[in-house]
Amino acid sequence: MKALVVILLCASVSICAAQPLATNASVAMSTPQPIGRNTIKTYVLDDKNVFVIRVPQPNQGVTTVSFPAGITALQGSNISLVPHPEARFLIDYTPGSNFFSLVSTGRGETNLNVIYKGKTYVLDLVPSDNPDLAVNFVHDTFHAVNGRAQTTIPTAILVGLLDKAKALPLLAQNDPDIMSQVEVASPLRVMYYNGFRVQINKVYRFESEDTLVFALTLINDTTSDIYYLSNDFAVRVGDRVFTQSLSEASGMIPAGHALLDSSGKPLVDLRGHPVIQPTSTNAYFEITGDGKVDRNNLRADNPWNVLVSRINPNDARELVPASHASIDDGRGALAAPSGLANDPKNFSP
Repeated sequence: MKALVVILLCASVSICAAQPLATNASVAMSTPQPIGRNTIKTYVLDDKNVFVIRVPQPNQGVTTVSFPAGITALQGSNISLVPHPEARFLIDYTPGSNFFSLVSTGRGETNLNVIYKGKTYVLDLVPSDNPDLAVNFVHDTFHAVNGRAQTTIPTAILVGLLDKAKALPLLAQNDPDIMSQVEVASPLRVMYYNGFRVQINKVYRFESEDTLVFALTLINDTTSDIYYLSNDFAVRVGDRVFTQSLSEASGMIPAGHALLDSSGKPLVDLRGHPVIQPTSTNAYFEITGDGKVDRNNLRADNPWNVLVSRINPNDARELVPASHASIDDGRGALAAPSGLANDPKNFSP
Protein backbone atom coordinates (compact mmCIF):
# COMPACT_ATOMS: atom_id res chain seq x y z
CA MET A 1 0.00 0.00 0.00
CA LYS A 2 1.31 3.45 -0.87
CA ALA A 3 1.64 5.97 1.88
CA LEU A 4 -0.59 8.80 0.74
CA VAL A 5 -2.57 11.73 2.03
CA VAL A 6 -4.34 11.78 -1.35
CA ILE A 7 -3.08 10.77 -4.77
CA LEU A 8 -1.22 13.45 -6.68
CA LEU A 9 -1.73 13.49 -10.43
CA CYS A 10 1.68 14.11 -12.00
CA ALA A 11 2.14 17.34 -13.88
CA SER A 12 5.09 19.29 -15.25
CA VAL A 13 6.04 22.35 -13.21
CA SER A 14 8.91 24.82 -13.27
CA ILE A 15 10.79 25.06 -10.00
CA CYS A 16 12.03 28.62 -9.50
CA ALA A 17 10.91 29.92 -6.12
CA ALA A 18 13.20 30.23 -3.14
CA GLN A 19 16.28 30.10 -5.38
CA PRO A 20 18.95 32.82 -5.83
CA LEU A 21 18.07 35.44 -8.39
CA ALA A 22 21.72 35.58 -9.40
CA THR A 23 24.97 34.51 -7.85
CA ASN A 24 26.42 37.99 -8.32
CA ALA A 25 23.41 40.00 -7.11
CA SER A 26 24.42 43.31 -5.59
CA VAL A 27 21.88 43.38 -2.77
CA ALA A 28 20.47 40.87 -0.31
CA MET A 29 16.97 39.91 -1.34
CA SER A 30 14.10 38.41 0.58
CA THR A 31 13.31 35.71 1.90
CA PRO A 32 13.67 37.08 5.41
CA GLN A 33 16.30 36.05 7.90
CA PRO A 34 15.22 35.84 11.56
CA ILE A 35 17.14 36.67 14.68
CA GLY A 36 19.38 33.69 15.40
CA ARG A 37 19.37 30.61 13.17
CA ASN A 38 17.64 30.68 9.82
CA THR A 39 14.55 28.80 11.03
CA ILE A 40 11.59 30.99 10.02
CA LYS A 41 10.58 31.89 6.48
CA THR A 42 7.87 34.18 5.10
CA TYR A 43 6.79 33.87 1.47
CA VAL A 44 4.30 35.85 -0.59
CA LEU A 45 1.72 33.51 -2.12
CA ASP A 46 2.56 32.76 -5.76
CA ASP A 47 0.92 29.89 -7.63
CA LYS A 48 3.37 30.17 -10.52
CA ASN A 49 6.40 29.07 -8.48
CA VAL A 50 7.46 26.06 -6.44
CA PHE A 51 8.57 26.69 -2.86
CA VAL A 52 11.36 24.60 -1.36
CA ILE A 53 10.46 23.68 2.23
CA ARG A 54 13.41 22.35 4.22
CA VAL A 55 12.17 19.88 6.85
CA PRO A 56 14.37 18.74 9.78
CA GLN A 57 16.07 15.38 9.55
CA PRO A 58 14.40 12.52 11.46
CA ASN A 59 14.14 13.14 15.21
CA GLN A 60 15.50 16.69 14.77
CA GLY A 61 12.28 18.67 14.90
CA VAL A 62 9.15 19.63 12.98
CA THR A 63 8.25 22.19 10.30
CA THR A 64 4.94 24.03 10.58
CA VAL A 65 3.52 25.64 7.44
CA SER A 66 0.75 28.24 7.76
CA PHE A 67 -1.55 30.03 5.30
CA PRO A 68 -3.56 33.21 5.86
CA ALA A 69 -6.86 31.29 6.15
CA GLY A 70 -8.27 27.78 6.07
CA ILE A 71 -6.77 25.37 3.52
CA THR A 72 -9.22 23.77 1.08
CA ALA A 73 -7.30 20.51 0.49
CA LEU A 74 -3.87 18.85 0.40
CA GLN A 75 -2.55 16.53 -2.29
CA GLY A 76 0.72 14.65 -2.04
CA SER A 77 2.42 11.29 -2.54
CA ASN A 78 4.48 9.34 -0.01
CA ILE A 79 3.07 11.49 2.77
CA SER A 80 1.12 9.87 5.58
CA LEU A 81 -0.89 10.82 8.63
CA VAL A 82 0.47 7.75 10.46
CA PRO A 83 3.82 5.88 10.34
CA HIS A 84 4.16 3.82 7.13
CA PRO A 85 7.18 2.02 5.62
CA GLU A 86 6.93 4.00 2.37
CA ALA A 87 6.17 7.40 3.87
CA ARG A 88 8.83 10.04 3.22
CA PHE A 89 7.10 12.58 5.45
CA LEU A 90 4.52 12.41 8.22
CA ILE A 91 1.91 15.16 8.33
CA ASP A 92 -0.30 16.47 11.12
CA TYR A 93 -3.29 18.27 9.63
CA THR A 94 -6.89 18.91 10.63
CA PRO A 95 -9.21 19.50 7.62
CA GLY A 96 -10.16 23.17 7.36
CA SER A 97 -7.20 24.37 9.42
CA ASN A 98 -4.88 27.06 8.07
CA PHE A 99 -1.71 25.17 9.04
CA PHE A 100 -0.08 21.73 9.05
CA SER A 101 3.13 20.25 10.43
CA LEU A 102 5.66 17.97 8.74
CA VAL A 103 8.21 15.45 10.01
CA SER A 104 10.77 13.75 7.78
CA THR A 105 11.30 10.00 7.89
CA GLY A 106 14.64 10.29 6.08
CA ARG A 107 13.46 8.39 2.98
CA GLY A 108 13.88 11.21 0.48
CA GLU A 109 12.06 14.15 -1.10
CA THR A 110 8.53 14.59 -2.42
CA ASN A 111 6.11 17.39 -3.17
CA LEU A 112 2.90 18.53 -1.56
CA ASN A 113 0.21 20.57 -3.33
CA VAL A 114 -1.86 22.96 -1.21
CA ILE A 115 -5.27 23.98 -2.57
CA TYR A 116 -6.05 27.43 -1.19
CA LYS A 117 -8.78 29.83 -2.37
CA GLY A 118 -9.10 28.13 -5.75
CA LYS A 119 -5.38 28.04 -6.53
CA THR A 120 -2.72 25.33 -6.17
CA TYR A 121 0.53 26.10 -4.39
CA VAL A 122 3.33 23.57 -4.91
CA LEU A 123 5.72 22.78 -2.05
CA ASP A 124 8.91 20.79 -2.64
CA LEU A 125 9.64 18.98 0.63
CA VAL A 126 13.33 18.34 1.27
CA PRO A 127 14.97 16.81 4.39
CA SER A 128 17.67 19.23 5.55
CA ASP A 129 20.30 19.79 8.22
CA ASN A 130 19.42 23.52 7.98
CA PRO A 131 15.64 23.33 8.24
CA ASP A 132 12.83 25.85 8.17
CA LEU A 133 11.02 25.29 11.44
CA ALA A 134 8.20 27.66 10.48
CA VAL A 135 7.06 28.76 7.02
CA ASN A 136 4.43 31.51 6.80
CA PHE A 137 2.63 32.30 3.55
CA VAL A 138 1.13 35.79 3.26
CA HIS A 139 -0.95 37.67 0.71
CA ASP A 140 0.78 40.22 -1.53
CA THR A 141 -0.59 43.39 0.06
CA PHE A 142 1.79 45.50 -2.02
CA HIS A 143 -0.03 44.64 -5.24
CA ALA A 144 -3.51 44.15 -3.81
CA VAL A 145 -5.33 45.76 -0.91
CA ASN A 146 -8.94 44.81 -0.07
CA GLY A 147 -9.02 42.61 -3.17
CA ARG A 148 -8.16 45.41 -5.60
CA ALA A 149 -4.99 45.49 -7.68
CA GLN A 150 -2.82 48.56 -7.12
CA THR A 151 0.78 49.75 -7.29
CA THR A 152 0.89 51.84 -4.11
CA ILE A 153 -0.04 51.14 -0.51
CA PRO A 154 -2.47 53.51 1.26
CA THR A 155 -0.92 55.90 3.76
CA ALA A 156 -3.05 54.49 6.56
CA ILE A 157 -1.43 51.07 6.12
CA LEU A 158 2.07 52.59 6.08
CA VAL A 159 1.32 54.52 9.26
CA GLY A 160 0.11 51.30 10.85
CA LEU A 161 3.33 49.51 9.94
CA LEU A 162 5.40 52.32 11.45
CA ASP A 163 3.39 52.18 14.69
CA LYS A 164 3.70 48.38 14.76
CA ALA A 165 7.49 48.54 14.32
CA LYS A 166 7.82 51.04 17.17
CA ALA A 167 5.66 48.92 19.46
CA LEU A 168 7.12 45.55 18.41
CA PRO A 169 9.19 44.92 21.60
CA LEU A 170 6.09 45.44 23.74
CA LEU A 171 3.85 43.44 21.41
CA ALA A 172 6.33 40.54 21.43
CA GLN A 173 6.08 40.28 25.22
CA ASN A 174 2.38 39.45 24.96
CA ASP A 175 2.50 37.62 21.62
CA PRO A 176 5.93 36.04 20.90
CA ASP A 177 4.63 34.61 17.61
CA ILE A 178 4.42 38.11 16.18
CA MET A 179 8.19 38.01 15.62
CA SER A 180 7.69 35.28 13.02
CA GLN A 181 5.76 37.79 10.90
CA VAL A 182 8.49 40.44 10.81
CA GLU A 183 12.14 40.27 9.82
CA VAL A 184 14.29 42.34 12.17
CA ALA A 185 17.91 43.46 11.81
CA SER A 186 19.97 45.45 14.32
CA PRO A 187 22.88 46.82 12.26
CA LEU A 188 23.98 49.66 14.60
CA ARG A 189 25.57 51.02 11.46
CA VAL A 190 26.83 54.63 11.58
CA MET A 191 27.23 57.13 8.75
CA TYR A 192 29.38 60.22 9.42
CA TYR A 193 28.35 63.54 7.96
CA ASN A 194 29.73 67.05 8.34
CA GLY A 195 28.84 67.84 11.96
CA PHE A 196 26.45 64.98 12.62
CA ARG A 197 26.08 61.21 12.54
CA VAL A 198 23.26 58.88 11.53
CA GLN A 199 22.98 55.52 13.28
CA ILE A 200 20.66 52.77 12.01
CA ASN A 201 19.32 51.10 15.14
CA LYS A 202 16.74 48.72 13.68
CA VAL A 203 15.37 47.69 10.31
CA TYR A 204 12.00 45.91 10.15
CA ARG A 205 10.74 44.15 7.03
CA PHE A 206 7.03 43.48 6.49
CA GLU A 207 6.90 40.91 3.70
CA SER A 208 3.25 41.20 2.71
CA GLU A 209 3.50 44.97 2.23
CA ASP A 210 7.06 44.81 0.83
CA THR A 211 7.94 47.61 3.24
CA LEU A 212 10.99 48.23 5.41
CA VAL A 213 10.90 50.51 8.45
CA PHE A 214 14.15 52.19 9.52
CA ALA A 215 14.66 53.36 13.11
CA LEU A 216 17.43 55.99 13.34
CA THR A 217 19.29 58.08 15.85
CA LEU A 218 20.62 61.39 14.50
CA ILE A 219 23.50 62.79 16.58
CA ASN A 220 24.65 66.44 16.52
CA ASP A 221 28.37 66.85 17.28
CA THR A 222 28.33 70.67 17.03
CA THR A 223 27.08 73.57 19.16
CA SER A 224 24.60 74.68 16.49
CA ASP A 225 21.21 73.29 15.57
CA ILE A 226 21.31 71.21 12.39
CA TYR A 227 18.33 71.20 10.05
CA TYR A 228 17.46 68.57 7.47
CA LEU A 229 14.54 67.69 5.19
CA SER A 230 12.32 65.47 7.31
CA ASN A 231 10.37 64.12 4.31
CA ASP A 232 13.31 63.32 2.07
CA PHE A 233 15.06 60.25 3.53
CA ALA A 234 16.51 57.66 1.19
CA VAL A 235 18.71 54.58 1.40
CA ARG A 236 21.38 53.30 -0.91
CA VAL A 237 22.46 49.68 -1.13
CA GLY A 238 24.83 48.54 -3.84
CA ASP A 239 24.12 50.79 -6.82
CA ARG A 240 20.41 51.22 -6.06
CA VAL A 241 18.70 54.12 -4.29
CA PHE A 242 15.26 53.83 -2.67
CA THR A 243 13.36 56.93 -1.56
CA GLN A 244 11.03 57.03 1.41
CA SER A 245 7.32 56.23 1.31
CA LEU A 246 6.66 57.69 4.78
CA SER A 247 8.66 59.33 7.56
CA GLU A 248 8.31 60.52 11.12
CA ALA A 249 11.05 63.04 11.94
CA SER A 250 11.39 66.52 13.40
CA GLY A 251 13.68 68.03 10.75
CA MET A 252 16.09 69.38 13.38
CA ILE A 253 18.91 67.90 15.49
CA PRO A 254 19.35 70.07 18.60
CA ALA A 255 22.74 71.63 19.25
CA GLY A 256 25.29 69.87 21.41
CA HIS A 257 26.86 71.50 24.46
CA ALA A 258 30.45 72.53 25.07
CA LEU A 259 31.78 70.88 28.23
CA LEU A 260 33.37 73.05 30.91
CA ASP A 261 36.13 72.28 33.38
CA SER A 262 35.92 72.92 37.12
CA SER A 263 36.84 76.56 36.60
CA GLY A 264 34.12 77.12 34.07
CA LYS A 265 36.41 77.21 31.04
CA PRO A 266 35.67 75.15 27.91
CA LEU A 267 37.34 71.76 27.84
CA VAL A 268 39.55 71.11 24.83
CA ASP A 269 40.94 67.91 23.35
CA LEU A 270 44.59 67.17 22.51
CA ARG A 271 44.23 69.11 19.26
CA GLY A 272 42.84 72.17 21.02
CA HIS A 273 39.27 71.64 19.82
CA PRO A 274 36.36 72.19 22.22
CA VAL A 275 34.94 69.01 23.73
CA ILE A 276 31.28 68.77 22.76
CA GLN A 277 28.58 66.81 24.53
CA PRO A 278 26.51 65.52 21.57
CA THR A 279 22.73 65.74 21.45
CA SER A 280 20.58 63.22 19.63
CA THR A 281 17.07 62.78 18.29
CA ASN A 282 15.20 59.82 16.83
CA ALA A 283 13.66 59.48 13.38
CA TYR A 284 11.78 56.82 11.43
CA PHE A 285 11.12 56.29 7.75
CA GLU A 286 9.91 53.57 5.41
CA ILE A 287 10.66 52.40 1.90
CA THR A 288 8.01 50.49 -0.04
CA GLY A 289 8.41 48.64 -3.32
CA ASP A 290 11.01 49.64 -5.89
CA GLY A 291 9.72 53.19 -6.33
CA LYS A 292 7.95 52.23 -9.55
CA VAL A 293 5.33 49.50 -9.82
CA ASP A 294 7.02 46.40 -8.45
CA ARG A 295 8.29 44.87 -5.22
CA ASN A 296 11.81 45.47 -3.89
CA ASN A 297 12.13 42.12 -2.03
CA LEU A 298 14.99 43.56 0.03
CA ARG A 299 16.11 41.84 3.22
CA ALA A 300 16.44 43.82 6.44
CA ASP A 301 20.10 42.85 6.91
CA ASN A 302 21.50 44.68 3.89
CA PRO A 303 24.47 47.09 4.33
CA TRP A 304 22.25 50.17 4.19
CA ASN A 305 23.47 53.74 3.75
CA VAL A 306 20.96 56.35 4.87
CA LEU A 307 20.92 59.54 2.80
CA VAL A 308 19.90 62.73 4.61
CA SER A 309 19.39 66.10 2.91
CA ARG A 310 20.73 68.80 5.19
CA ILE A 311 19.57 72.40 4.93
CA ASN A 312 22.52 74.81 5.20
CA PRO A 313 22.37 78.33 6.75
CA ASN A 314 21.44 79.80 3.37
CA ASP A 315 18.37 77.53 3.29
CA ALA A 316 19.82 75.59 0.36
CA ARG A 317 19.79 71.85 0.13
CA GLU A 318 23.17 70.15 0.47
CA LEU A 319 24.01 66.98 -1.41
CA VAL A 320 24.95 64.31 1.08
CA PRO A 321 26.75 62.31 2.20
CA ALA A 322 29.67 64.71 2.24
CA SER A 323 32.76 63.79 0.23
CA HIS A 324 34.66 62.95 3.40
CA ALA A 325 31.88 60.86 4.93
CA SER A 326 32.71 57.41 6.22
CA ILE A 327 30.74 54.48 7.54
CA ASP A 328 30.97 52.45 10.71
CA ASP A 329 29.21 49.09 10.50
CA GLY A 330 29.74 48.35 14.18
CA ARG A 331 33.14 46.68 13.63
CA GLY A 332 35.16 49.79 12.83
CA ALA A 333 35.25 52.55 10.24
CA LEU A 334 35.18 51.53 6.60
CA ALA A 335 37.09 53.46 3.97
CA ALA A 336 34.22 54.70 1.84
CA PRO A 337 34.81 58.27 0.65
CA SER A 338 31.50 58.31 -1.19
CA GLY A 339 29.65 57.15 1.90
CA LEU A 340 28.49 53.98 0.17
CA ALA A 341 28.84 50.34 1.11
CA ASN A 342 31.81 48.43 -0.27
CA ASP A 343 30.72 44.83 0.12
CA PRO A 344 26.99 44.23 -0.34
CA LYS A 345 25.79 40.70 0.29
CA ASN A 346 24.26 38.37 -2.24
CA PHE A 347 20.86 36.76 -1.98
CA SER A 348 20.71 33.57 0.02
CA PRO A 349 17.52 31.59 0.58
